[in-house]
Amino acid sequence: MRYMRRRGLRMFAVAALLPMMAVAQSPKPASAQDSAVQEVVQTVRDFWVNIPTYTDTKPLREFFADDVIYTNWMGFIQGKADLLGPWDFRVNKKEPFEAENFTTHLYGDGIAVVNWLLTCKCSERALPDGKAVRVREQFRDTATLLKRNGKWQVVAMNETRVEHEQNILHEFQPPDAKIGGPEDMETAKLITQLVRDFLANVPRNDPRVFEDFFADDVIYTRATAATVTKADILKNIEVRASNTPEATFAADHFVVHTYGDLAIVSFRLIGHNVVKDTPTTYFCNTGTFLKRNGRWQAIAWQATKMSPPIGSGN
Repeated sequence: MRYMRRRGLRMFAVAALLPMMAVAQSPKPASAQDSAVQEVVQTVRDFWVNIPTYTDTKPLREFFADDVIYTNWMGFIQGKADLLGPWDFRVNKKEPFEAENFTTHLYGDGIAVVNWLLTCKCSERALPDGKAVRVREQFRDTATLLKRNGKWQVVAMNETRVEHEQNILHEFQPPDAKIGGPEDMETAKLITQLVRDFLANVPRNDPRVFEDFFADDVIYTRATAATVTKADILKNIEVRASNTPEATFAADHFVVHTYGDLAIVSFRLIGHNVVKDTPTTYFCNTGTFLKRNGRWQAIAWQATKMSPPIGSGN
């Protein structure tokens, strides 16, 4: 586990088991008429649909906060420096990006959690004749945004690829120490322990465990890229208990950033199945926690499935 000193300023998987400013806030109604919701959605949509027009990294530097924790669909946990490096602005000139199916929850005037479907032709596939074509892909994304100095910026984002017949899993890459950000040591320890305790109790399939851990307004995205509500999670507990192989769960490689009563956590989840010849499963998870009435609960959660580590025997 790594804790980062305060400076200036890719979720356990429901697919296997079924991601400053806030002060005891309730979500603001996210209606289509709500100007704040429209502002947040427009900020996210404009960033993605305009990618083909970018000629430098300025839009990325403005969209992502300096302390962002970004988990891509391959399970790489990245900081802002990582995001600015690999972008090639020439390859997407003729290929549009689409962002749609938004779900937005607001907390006070400065915190937003957004979930959406991203569609793009982001990679190439070789044809039998040797020619390469760009392939249409879809991703389910969840982001937490903070409003700083009048501008919305992403402080956490997790991206899960919508499964298809050629979905490729990638091995987990431990986060680099350069993913720095604001952190209160005591809060970071508390959030880390909260996650560990939750995972330890998941095998009990006790609805109270899930009821306490997830907020009523949680936006939860499974490793299959399906987004569900708390009601869906609770409804599936009995189903999972009867159909899912018995397993225990562990977590490592924690990165925690704290913002007063808001906390972002990223970590690797390991599912140890006790049934013989059942492989261990790996996920990269991102959770957003909000403290309300003295109680920390997850308001956003997302999982990205990983391949087993090389040499693990799976």
